[in-house]
Amino acid sequence: MLNALVGDGAELDIIERTQGNPFFIEEMLLALFSEGALMRNGTVKLARPLAQLLLPATVQGLLAARIDRQRESINNCSRLWRCWARSRRLT
Repeated sequence: MLNALVGDGAELDIIERTQGNPFFIEEMLLALFSEGALMRNGTVKLARPLAQLLLPATVQGLLAARIDRQRESINNCSRLWRCWARSRRLT
């Protein structure tokens, strides 16, 4: 299944990096999509070589990176909410 998603070369690299751990493979694929290395346009294809990416070497690192991205999203939402609330007070 991984081969169908990313192709032979990338499949071997992902398996080597994740040591075959299914959870780590899933998190790696999610990170690749969020970094724009994997693109989904009807089919999934590798947009950039994995060697060009700085991906965390551990599951913990990948999860920490995902949490950081979510925090950024939450901060952006919070910032918008504060601006909206401030504008409502001024009118």
